[in-house]
Amino acid sequence: IEPGLFIGDLASAISIPILMAHHITAIVSLLHVAQPAWARPANRELVPARNHMFVQCDDSPAQDILCSLNAICDFIDAHLGRPKAMPDLKTLIMHGHDDEEEVLMEAFARAAEPGKVLVHCCEGVSRSATAVVAYLMRKHERRLGQVLADVKRRRGRIAPSRSFMEQLRVWEEVEYEVWEDEARTVPKEAYRRWLDRR
Repeated sequence: IEPGLFIGDLASAISIPILMAHHITAIVSLLHVAQPAWARPANRELVPARNHMFVQCDDSPAQDILCSLNAICDFIDAHLGRPKAMPDLKTLIMHGHDDEEEVLMEAFARAAEPGKVLVHCCEGVSRSATAVVAYLMRKHERRLGQVLADVKRRRGRIAPSRSFMEQLRVWEEVEYEVWEDEARTVPKEAYRRWLDRR
C-alpha cells in the first residue's frame, strides 16, 4: 500500500513463504478469533508474539472498530521501519526450508531491512482495509476520499463495509481521536452519536 505496509487475508498471515517473501516483521490481525497457526514455532520466529497485534473484530454492522483505531495506528507506527532480529535458522530449516544457504541469506537480508507490517482480516477486503485507511488518514492528515482512492488504486478489491465507512467518516470528523479525555471514558460527540445509532 505504501513502503512497508501491506493488506492481506488470513492465508497470507499464516503462510511462512509469503511472510518471508515480503519480509513481514509485524502483523495486525482483525478477526473474530485468534488462529492457532500463529503459535507455530516457524511463524513465531518470523513474527514474535510481541510483534503481533490481535484485535477481536467481526465484520458486522454493530462492530465498533473506532475504539481500536488509535492502538492499531500506534502499533503500525512503532513497527514500520524497525529492523528485525535474526530468526532462529534451525527452526526455519526444520519447518520446510531445506536449502540452508538460501535460508541463511534470507535471514541476513531480513535482519538488515526496516520493519514491514501486514494488516489482515479474513479476506483482506473490509476490516483490514478500514484499519489501513484509518492509519493513512492519521499519518498523512488526509481526507477519507483521497486515502480510500489511493488504497483502491493499489489494492482494487478493498471494500470497507457500510458500517466501517460510517466509522471512517467519524474518524475524519473527530480528527483521529475518538475520546475527549485521556482516561478514554468520554467519547467525542460524533463518536457518541455513532455509538447511539448502532
